Amino acid sequence: MPLCPNLDRLELESSSSKVLLSSFVPSSKLKSLYIRRAEDIEYVPEEGIGNLTLLQGLEIEDCPNLVSLPDQGMGRLISLQRLHISKCPKLASLPEGIGNLKSLQLLWIWDCPNLASLPEGLRCLTSLKRLIIEDCPS
Repeated sequence: MPLCPNLDRLELESSSSKVLLSSFVPSSKLKSLYIRRAEDIEYVPEEGIGNLTLLQGLEIEDCPNLVSLPDQGMGRLISLQRLHISKCPKLASLPEGIGNLKSLQLLWIWDCPNLASLPEGLRCLTSLKRLIIEDCPS
């Protein structure tokens, strides 16, 4: 059971997010999730994000040790409209599940120098209006 069942916005900043995300069950009513300046996080757990079917905005910023995003969990974010990923230097790829985000309108990737490619599923994003990729030299 979620700790705060009616929570619709969650901001995790400069916290021990690695521990929190693995044990915290966010509210299924969550519409916005911000993860910022979480130096210890290496991945976002499937079980932590996969049940957020009402999530509309996801921002992951300044997570220097983040190496991956969950493939299946990301694909279940059916209401996601905005995805912003920035300052994640170890992130090398985006999950194929991103192609299931049929509501995604904005994908903004900034300052992820090891991001080498985009998933083929990106072609399936029929609602995508803006794709912004900046400072990703790989």
